[in-house]
Amino acid sequence: MCLFNFQDSDPSIRRRALDLVYLLVNEVNVKPLTKELTEHLEVSDPEFKGDLTAKICSIVERFSPEKIWYIDQMLKVLSEVCINW
Repeated sequence: MCLFNFQDSDPSIRRRALDLVYLLVNEVNVKPLTKELTEHLEVSDPEFKGDLTAKICSIVERFSPEKIWYIDQMLKVLSEVCINW
């Protein structure tokens, strides 16, 4: 369930929504929110993709519950960015 609309035509609204999600992430919700953000990375426009990628990587680095999950998420993000950039 996506709680935030990153598809808004106004870039400032997309960035504010991303900033809000970034601030809401913690040890309890890191996995579902990272999944949502990574899924959105697949369809985001190029001007938003850089900020989204940076935030996902930062979230994963800060709140990763285990090393294997960290590696898995980083590989997902990097492969998505490399394929669709």
